[in-house]
Amino acid sequence: MAATTKSVSMLIMALVLMAVASELANASSIIVFAGPGCNNRAQKHLKCGCSNISLRGGYEFTYGGQSAAMYWQSDCEGASQFILRGDSRSCDAYTWKSMFIQC
Repeated sequence: MAATTKSVSMLIMALVLMAVASELANASSIIVFAGPGCNNRAQKHLKCGCSNISLRGGYEFTYGGQSAAMYWQSDCEGASQFILRGDSRSCDAYTWKSMFIQC
């Protein structure tokens, strides 16, 4: 009986870990570049919530089911100026200073 309970517990833990890993693999993310264009130093942001953006030479957004609201001010203050709702890329400079991935 104890062996069966332990096996069921291990199976449930494995399924939970697979579900979490699957969600992380499908998460939206953005790579921002120092520029000019989509060149030089890059940073990847993928956490839910607000992230400040320090590189503004270009970006590549990979949509994984969560949209991203872009802000002209740091710390996601003020009104959102633009919302990324699908894969998007621009190698032109932009003025966004923060973003909020809505999970």
